[in-house]
Amino acid sequence: MTFAGFERRWARDLFQALYPPGPHPVFAQGLSAPDADRVLEEAIAHWPLPGMLALRAAIWVLSLSPLFVVGRPRTLSGLAPEERTKVLA
Repeated sequence: MTFAGFERRWARDLFQALYPPGPHPVFAQGLSAPDADRVLEEAIAHWPLPGMLALRAAIWVLSLSPLFVVGRPRTLSGLAPEERTKVLA
């Protein structure tokens, strides 16, 4: 199973909202935020089908959440980075 280009873009935007640039206490030990493309490639290579379907569903639900959370006809990618973090919070 592979991800469409727009799903990969949605995943990158989700990761950016979940792990905004700058200091973060989770990454204080010299770790960096995960790379969305690398995570997706690992999932494609190693996860069973039910896990892949759950990941795809999560990407869709979170990416379409602004329709219900802020009532605007936008995907998460259509919001400013600051708004993305607020919607997911």
